[in-house]
Parts: sequence; structure tokens; C-alpha cells
Amino acid sequence: MRGATQIEILKLLRKHDQLSRADLANKLKMNRGNITRAISQMVKRKWLTENKERSSDYKRGQPPTFISINPDAFTTVGISISSSIHIVLLNASGELLKQAKLINTFNKSPEDCIAKILDKTKNFISAKPGINIGILVVSAGTFTRTRESSFLNNVYLASDSNGQLLKQGLEALNAGPIVEELIANVYPLAELQARPHLRDNKTVFCITDRLDLGGLWEGKMISGVSKSKISVKHKKIGKSDQDCYCHRKGCLVLSASIWSIMDRYYGYQPGERGIQAYNIIENERNHMFDLIRKEDPILMPIIKSAAKDIADAIENLAVIFRPDAVFFNSWLSINRENGIDIIKKQFEDYATINKQAILECDII
Repeated sequence: MRGATQIEILKLLRKHDQLSRADLANKLKMNRGNITRAISQMVKRKWLTENKERSSDYKRGQPPTFISINPDAFTTVGISISSSIHIVLLNASGELLKQAKLINTFNKSPEDCIAKILDKTKNFISAKPGINIGILVVSAGTFTRTRESSFLNNVYLASDSNGQLLKQGLEALNAGPIVEELIANVYPLAELQARPHLRDNKTVFCITDRLDLGGLWEGKMISGVSKSKISVKHKKIGKSDQDCYCHRKGCLVLSASIWSIMDRYYGYQPGERGIQAYNIIENERNHMFDLIRKEDPILMPIIKSAAKDIADAIENLAVIFRPDAVFFNSWLSINRENGIDIIKKQFEDYATINKQAILECDII
């Protein structure tokens, strides 16, 4: 419990720079004594510093002590595995100290790819003297249908054995525990970093071009994996009976994901190429984005239909969660007229018919 409390304290202080013990207890809705004990431990470890307020407002009483993060207390490494691999080094305040981008070659040369990740990570850890408290590994895209919520199931690793080798190599660096996270939650967090006004107790959705859905509900992360209540990629759309790789029929992923759009454009039935279509090479996807920008006449009807299907899929979620913002980190934002604008129009029509504004929010 105390470890979880310390993490929440760090999160708040990264947002607000400095807070009093009373502020922290109030925001975390926790007993003041528990907060004090957690802070005392963190001060002893030199994670936090204490500063007395020297304002003239406190002439008649004991001035409050404000708590802030010691940015040099520790560092941590983050690794994002997607069609490209990003590695970052952060200080205790969450500030970026160093970053690198690698080409993902897990499908062609996994040993070489793992070696490059380990070498770069080792260099990052030694780049700044001090304590590294762990390595966070996040992964984007679709996960296979298992009960594990592990990045080892991600298709970008090409196989579970590659994931195991990478994890073993990272553990051998002795840089702290390896923490695995789902990218569906990382996308909305990244968007919020650029928009501070949406950070506190807001509900935010972020939908990627692969239809992974991540979200924050009243400031708390909600997952977008297949079996989640808020998942959209395997939601049945219309009357389609086409088989999906998940062994069900008519899923949204067959009509509106970037790879299904590519399938249709190149003359395949959506999903015909199977799960291997997840491993879309960057050049092919970028070419598809260029065709969308140029409003290719064959492609436009396909993406209009896909945008409508996405609107159908998230309409109920919008009614239930009433998000403050929805980020479309995908092809929908490239050609707004045939993407985001179609979704906005459908929501407006729904609100008019049902006499309720289901999305009084930013669609970005």
C-alpha cells in the first residue's frame, strides 16, 4: 500500500511542482498520517525535498512545509516497441534527459534488434550517475487473444520467445524491475502532457489507426485490450458475417482499421491476409496516408465507410462515459472531411434525434 501511495505522490508532484502534506492528503483522499509516513520515507531516500514557505502571510503561525521532487534522486528508462522502437531516459521529475529511435527488425533479425535495444539501454543507464529505479516497457498495437496483459504477446516482437529474450536481457542490466504496460493507456497520457487543462479528473479517449482504444476516466487509466468493457476493435458492426481472426464475425477491425483499409484498396477481402497483416511495414502505411491526403478516388469511399463504422462503435461509449476529449491518433485526422468530420456529424445527428448532447467535447 505504501509503495502505491508513493507512486501517487510522485504523480501529483510532477503535475503541481510542489504541494503541502494537507494538499496531498486532500487530493489523494487519504489519511494525513499515512501521507506523512510515506513522505518521511521518500525524504530519507532523497526522492523528495521539504521547503518552508517564507511568505509574509504566515507571520502568526507555523508556515506550511511544501514538498517537491528532487529531480536528481533517480532516473528511469522507458522503451516503446512499435513499428519503430523509442528509448528514453527520464529524471525523477519526469523530464526527458535523453532519447533514441531504432528501426524495428524483430521480424527479420530479432537477435540484432535485441542486441541494439540492450546496448542503447545500457548506455542510457550509465549516461547519468545515480540510481535507476527500473525500466518501463510499453508496446503499441494489437495483442493476441490470451489472458496475459504482457508486452510479450505483441506482434511487433514477432514471437513470445523474442520477448522473453529481450526481458531476460533487460533484467541482466540490473537497472531495477522491468514493468510492462499496454500502449492503449500511454496514448491518452501523451496527449494530456501537451494539454494541462485536461489533466485533472477528466475523461479522455484516444483511438489509434489500429483501433486500440486507451482512456482516462475521471483521471484514472482504463485499458483498451480486447476483453475490456471499453474495447471497440472487436465490436460487431452492421450485418457483416465475415470471419475475424478473433474467431467472431463482423468485427470493426475488419472494416475500419488501417490494415483492413489497405486490404480493400489492394483488392483483398478485409482480414484475408490474417494476423500477419498486423506487421505492416512503415513505408506501406505511409503510402496509404499519402493516398488519403491526395483523396484517391478509389480510397475515399472506403475511408468514409470506415469513419461511419467507427462512429457507430464509439457512440454508446460516448453516451456512457461522456468524455471531455476524444483524440484520433490515426488516418481519421489526415483527411478531416472524410474522417473526423463524418464522426462529428453522426454524433450531432444522434444528439438531435435523442435530444441530448452526447459529446460536448473536443474531437482532436
